[in-house]
Amino acid sequence: MTTGEEELGFLDRLLDPIIPSFGQNPVIPFALLHRFTDRSVFTLRHKPWHQFIERYSLPEIIEKKTSAKALIFGSFPLDTKKVVSKSLSAIPVLVCDSDQGVSIEELDYRFDGYERFVYSTHSHLVNGISRYRVIMPFHRPLAVQEFKSLKQRLVSFLGEQIDTT
Repeated sequence: MTTGEEELGFLDRLLDPIIPSFGQNPVIPFALLHRFTDRSVFTLRHKPWHQFIERYSLPEIIEKKTSAKALIFGSFPLDTKKVVSKSLSAIPVLVCDSDQGVSIEELDYRFDGYERFVYSTHSHLVNGISRYRVIMPFHRPLAVQEFKSLKQRLVSFLGEQIDTT
């Protein structure tokens, strides 16, 4: 087995119980911030994964990042007044940022076989560096502690080229 195959085998063992393979359609809870800089003006939403992909696959070009809407993935109490991490009860997706010039082909290779949504970020190609975000749904939302454990294992596997913060 080559090193690449060993790495993919490790990734399969790490992700298989939680990230669905193609064809599954978990419901994704999230908060839609109406202004990127204000976490108190938002709408709580739940969408099946495939509807989420269909909606957010449409290109939207925004000149200033601060004028964009933002998505905060997670389950929040209905009486939430402000979208902050301490009010988060469960995390439905893994969000990975690739800001070190990793190609989209490399990201597809690393996450082959798993549901994912990859798109370029606002700062894509600034200074000639490719920047992408990868969103991968879990079978079920993870408790915050469960997510933190997974995140530590993923960071140690993927290294500094992928940021899961």
